[in-house]
Amino acid sequence: MRRGARVALLGLEEGELARTVAALPEGGAHGWAVDVSDAAAMEETAARVQSRFGSPSVVIGNAGIAAAGPFLDLDPRVWRRVVEVNVVGSAVTARAFLPDLLRTRGYYLQVSSLAALVPAPLMSAYCASKAGAESFAQVLRTEVAHRGVGGEAAVDGRADGAR
Repeated sequence: MRRGARVALLGLEEGELARTVAALPEGGAHGWAVDVSDAAAMEETAARVQSRFGSPSVVIGNAGIAAAGPFLDLDPRVWRRVVEVNVVGSAVTARAFLPDLLRTRGYYLQVSSLAALVPAPLMSAYCASKAGAESFAQVLRTEVAHRGVGGEAAVDGRADGAR
């Protein structure tokens, strides 16, 4: 932010958003409470981000939730919610901000997890969803590269090296 970056933080935890914004230089960040799996809410929030800060040049998809337990014992609604946030939320985030990234010839980074590559017992929804988010990011990268948008997937915050 010392170089003029402005940061839009999106998430469900309003208190955490407020604490993070307060810890950053004044005026350089703003938080919006939104569910990344809600396409209409994300479109509205993307418009608010653009109105406040202009078109973003970097978008980082980092939303994620987990649920643990044997597949047969895990509530199907919980299993589905993990997939909705981790996979659908990744796609909804990208779709909401891609028009801006096309204008700025920006960059989309999807944060994934080592669980995308190494399945863990008792984590079927999380592992499957993170593999889906990883695959989505790789496909998206190839689909938008010729239009000037860069991107990649990062496993637990470490870029995979694909450019």
